[in-house]
Amino acid sequence: MKKIKRFELKYSKIAGQGVFAIKDYNKGEYISSIGNETLEVEDPNTLEYDKFESAFPIGKNGNKFIYVISSPAIHLNHSCTPNAGIRNDRELIAMKKIKKGEEIVVDYAICNIDGFKMECRCGSKKCRKQVMLFEDLDAKSQRRYLHFTISYIKNRYLKNV
Repeated sequence: MKKIKRFELKYSKIAGQGVFAIKDYNKGEYISSIGNETLEVEDPNTLEYDKFESAFPIGKNGNKFIYVISSPAIHLNHSCTPNAGIRNDRELIAMKKIKKGEEIVVDYAICNIDGFKMECRCGSKKCRKQVMLFEDLDAKSQRRYLHFTISYIKNRYLKNV
């Protein structure tokens, strides 16, 4: 197992390697930076597979999509019942109490800016069966996630309310 700051990477029942807490986290507590090195592209479909697999979307600049690359965040698995979210576009924080040994998971809708869709296999009792855009979530989920999403989505949502 490879230890990274305040969590470790290990096999996940959801998919591949996951991020697991090596200590308890309280709601709102900082877990880790999601990285600083960025990449901007006009069309995410033009990213080479290895770059796309290591990219975490954090916003848009005009018509360009902005991704953090080479980040531990790339190992965050999706769950329709997440326990972590994003603050200030670069910080992973606990959305609720996370116990030591628990997998740290996010709902990809909190950072899905490029229309990425995939079948969901999170195993949650509340599984939606598909990873989707923030605007495709029900209103209750949007309100619950609003303080745990990237600024680009938050600003776009607030314009439409």
